Amino acid sequence: MSLCKDCDAEILYGEKPDGTRIAVDREPRSDGALAMLGRGTRMPPLIIPDHWVDGAVQHLDAETMAAITYMPHTASCVGAQRHRERRDRTEAESAD
Repeated sequence: MSLCKDCDAEILYGEKPDGTRIAVDREPRSDGALAMLGRGTRMPPLIIPDHWVDGAVQHLDAETMAAITYMPHTASCVGAQRHRERRDRTEAESAD
């Protein structure tokens, strides 16, 4: 488990099929936008993109879905806007 550098919340990391890592809130949520499936102890959980969720896990019951769906941390982080502004500023400076 990790802590968010902007808000000190506990976060987990999952990995999209393309290898990109995404921070999610620590606790699963029934209204979560991402499904995460474990892949053993040596690999981060696999994040199923939202446009795949219906087809990939539609056979699961509501209770199971609530246990595997997470909210991207950028949706709940109070410092996310500050992080985006800092990232955008850094990208703009490197483009100059």
